[in-house]
Amino acid sequence: MNIHLENISVTTFHSMARDIAKVIVPDKPSDEWWTVTLPSIALEKAAPTFDAILIDEYQDFYDDWIRLCVKLCKTYKYKNSKDEEVEGVNLFMAGDRLQSIYNTKDLSWKELGIDMRGRSELLKKSYRTGKNPINLALDFLMLDPSLRKEVENFYDGRDEIDNDSNINSEVEFLEGKYDVINILIKKLLDKGCYKPKDIMVLCKTNKACMNLFSHLENDIRNKAQVTKEPNDIRMIITTYYSAKGLEAPICILTDVDEFIKKSIDENDNKERKLLYVGITRASERLYIHGKNYGSDSFAAQLKKLHP
Repeated sequence: MNIHLENISVTTFHSMARDIAKVIVPDKPSDEWWTVTLPSIALEKAAPTFDAILIDEYQDFYDDWIRLCVKLCKTYKYKNSKDEEVEGVNLFMAGDRLQSIYNTKDLSWKELGIDMRGRSELLKKSYRTGKNPINLALDFLMLDPSLRKEVENFYDGRDEIDNDSNINSEVEFLEGKYDVINILIKKLLDKGCYKPKDIMVLCKTNKACMNLFSHLENDIRNKAQVTKEPNDIRMIITTYYSAKGLEAPICILTDVDEFIKKSIDENDNKERKLLYVGITRASERLYIHGKNYGSDSFAAQLKKLHP
């Protein structure tokens, strides 16, 4: 196709912004420094550089992040629907608004100076997650009135959101201490149907990841790794946040009973979306673990929703 791969660069937003801003990262940078200060400096220094930019997970980009990407695109002339010659940029954005766990504010394309009319396509088919997890994840989000509205607005209604391959995917619930996770993993590996690399375990924090790792039996621990990076050998243990973009045939969500309703709606929605991310990582089997399903938690809500 005459594509020169050496001309394509793949990077994170912050790495790109650092290269443009040419600033030294503070010893202990705050979230605001990464979210506001660095992008603002980069935006002042940016100049058209790329023929095109593809943004993945655009739903987590803040306004100035999008503005920076627009400014970095070279302009080109084309004819619009009225046959008028106008200037535009090649900016492609892909994402799922329901996974917006960092930026909870809706993007306003008009305020960003981007004309999206006739330029967006809605994809309702999942090529990874089966019907049961998809339905469970959406039912769970829609328990909250504001998220119900978000689901219906973003996907133009709940209808037709489905799995492309008609795979159902199994959903099971585990209750108890980490011993039940040990037993489950051992059972999955002993059957010979799955290898360690087919299993991904999600925890709330990095500390929780290390705690779970230390509670695994020795033979299982030797086949596991606390990491954000997928590999071809070991079972991955990572956080719900780091699971974005990852997938596995088997996904085990741990300590879901620690997800509880917050007093502030925004935080409540963030926790729900975090679980939505976790639920939609599994392609074949999803296991939801809680130490106690008797408490008033999101784990209890999920179990009640599942037939």
